[in-house]
Amino acid sequence: LPVLEEGVCFAPISLLQPEFVVQLSLETSTGSMEVVCRNLGGEQLASWTVTDETTLVKQSVEKMLMRDSQRLGIVLPDGRLASPQLTWQYLRPGLAMHATQAMQT
Repeated sequence: LPVLEEGVCFAPISLLQPEFVVQLSLETSTGSMEVVCRNLGGEQLASWTVTDETTLVKQSVEKMLMRDSQRLGIVLPDGRLASPQLTWQYLRPGLAMHATQAMQT
């Protein structure tokens, strides 16, 4: 690696970009969470009710889309990408602070 000027550093980047990106929208009511999954063109790909909020978001989406891809990108309603460790419980309203912490890798 070349020597850098003072105050300059290397920033790591992922060479593996998502090959398939979807966006989630959520509707929550007392005791239930409805999920709609769309491609970036707005076409609905799947919808379901989350029955176990401790399940990983990525795992649920892969199962519903019948895709087992390490390169699946999931865009959350706030525009952030979901981390592989994010569970549905952190997407409930009122848990936004925890969701932000859970999304950090």
